[in-house]
Amino acid sequence: QEEEQLQVARKKELRAIYIDELKQITTSKGLETCKKDDMIEAVVAFEAKERANSRAQKAKLRAVVVSKKGELEALPLPELRDVCNEHGIKGQLTKHARIEQILKLWQQADGVDKALAKMACDEREQELLGMDKVALRRLCEKAGVDPLVMQVMVERLVRTENTAGKFARPTIAPESTEKQEKPKKGKKADMVDALL
Repeated sequence: QEEEQLQVARKKELRAIYIDELKQITTSKGLETCKKDDMIEAVVAFEAKERANSRAQKAKLRAVVVSKKGELEALPLPELRDVCNEHGIKGQLTKHARIEQILKLWQQADGVDKALAKMACDEREQELLGMDKVALRRLCEKAGVDPLVMQVMVERLVRTENTAGKFARPTIAPESTEKQEKPKKGKKADMVDALL
C-alpha cells in the first residue's frame, strides 16, 4: 500500500517535469527513451524494483544477525565464556552483555558480509543441484569450466571399486591338511610362512 502511494506520487512528479529532464533521468537509470508516458512507467517500475531489492537486502542482513544472535544465545554460559576468551573479552559480564560484545566483534570482522556471501553461495549451489545434467553441462561449457574434473572422477572410481570389493583383504583358499607341514623343532620357521 505504501509502495503504491510512492509510485503514484513519483508518477505525478515525473509528469510535471520537462521531457528533456525526463530523458536524462531515464538514461541515467539505463533505460531506453521513448514516449513520455512509457518513460514514466519504466522509471517508476525501475525505482520500485530498486526499493524492493533494498528491502530484501535489509531483510537478509537482519536475518543473518538474528541467526548469529540465536546461535550465541543457544550456547550455555561456560561455552560462551570460552568464546569470549577466544575473542579477548574479559571480565564478569552477563550473558546478554557477552553476546552483544561478540556480535560487535563479529560485525567488525566482516561477519555479516561473510555470512551473506555464504548464503548466496548456498542458494546458488541449490539452484545448480536442481538443474538437469544437460543444462548444467551447457552452463559449464559457457563458463569455460571442465565438467570432467580428474580428482572427482578418480574419487568416484576408487569409491566404486571399493564397494565392489577390489580393495578387500585377499583370501587364500584353504589347502588340504595333508600338505600343511608343522615346522620342525630344530629349525626356525619363516615368519611369513607361519602367518599364512
